[in-house]
Amino acid sequence: MKASKFLDAQNLDTDRLIRTNARLTEVGRRLMEISGVGPLLAS
Repeated sequence: MKASKFLDAQNLDTDRLIRTNARLTEVGRRLMEISGVGPLLAS
């Protein structure tokens, strides 16, 4: 149970970092405007 909660928290932290990274640059923001391109591809 502890490992599951740890992994969930780690996934949330990683997701937040990816989203933040993608939004920091003009290129990332423009890429995310394309249908099918999310934060992971845009970062």
